[in-house]
Amino acid sequence: MVVDNEEINNLIRYSGRTVNVYQMVPGSVLLLGSHIYRYDIASGKVDVIKEEEGEDFVGTILPVSLGSRTSYFCDLHRIYALDHSTNKLHAVFTCGRDTLINSVSRDERGVFWIGSNRGLSSYNPVNHEYQHLPTTLFDEIISIVCDRKGKVWIGTDQMLFAWLINEKRFVLFGESDGVLINEYLSKPKLVSTKGDIYMGGIKGVLRIDRNLPIESSEYPQMQLTDVLINGESVNDALSAEPIGISVPWSSKSIAIRVMSCEKDIFRQKIYRYQIAGLNEQYIDMQMIIWLCDVHLKATCTHLRAGNGWRKVLPKIKLFTASF
Repeated sequence: MVVDNEEINNLIRYSGRTVNVYQMVPGSVLLLGSHIYRYDIASGKVDVIKEEEGEDFVGTILPVSLGSRTSYFCDLHRIYALDHSTNKLHAVFTCGRDTLINSVSRDERGVFWIGSNRGLSSYNPVNHEYQHLPTTLFDEIISIVCDRKGKVWIGTDQMLFAWLINEKRFVLFGESDGVLINEYLSKPKLVSTKGDIYMGGIKGVLRIDRNLPIESSEYPQMQLTDVLINGESVNDALSAEPIGISVPWSSKSIAIRVMSCEKDIFRQKIYRYQIAGLNEQYIDMQMIIWLCDVHLKATCTHLRAGNGWRKVLPKIKLFTASF
């Protein structure tokens, strides 16, 4: 690669900073570094993309989408638009100070879907509407890709989700769907010309068929398999109708093992439960539901019993989430 610009040669060879390469049109590529440069492959000439004053890039510049008139890019704090006719770059969205953007994808309607350290959010540049979608399913999103059929594919720490835009719900995919555990990366992602999705990670590349059906399932029947108090099973002590148990107030921990009876027994599951009296929030966990000492202390109620007081532990409501 021959570049007739000393500054860019120093950036590529000696600075130690990441430089991403992105081809917009045949015969030239963009070099995404501390600035954006257009490199002509045949002549080796370089043009600098004009930027707004006072808006230095934060972190590495990544491509978002390519258009006939405008292309979009992002760094850790902003989404940028590059006007092809004027060769100028300007910011169209700036996130909050507590947010770090890891990945951005643009859907068929032109809405930006943002994966960050705060989870999933969207930004509509037409009406300037920003929306954060809170969930307890994951904390941080590493990779995000929009397909052409109303789904946003989300790569988190070793898990894959799809957000169904029209239905406004998440779907979790596991090994029974052909999705192996992987630590997804923000850069290696692609929507092919046929519409298939490719998402790269530390353990390889995942291909998602464009015609993959998303089957809706009914809530499965829940079955209690074991209750452990301070690490010991108390299944034999369960009694009454509905089934319950009296627990000493001094207990340090309670673990509840549950099983969902459904058609696909290998499907990866997340159980959602609520502690009555604590708050209105639901808590999502996999396999075992733990009630630690903090939960017990926070949810204990005191009842008058003779000359003293006794602590009463709360009821637990359980049901599976539809992921």
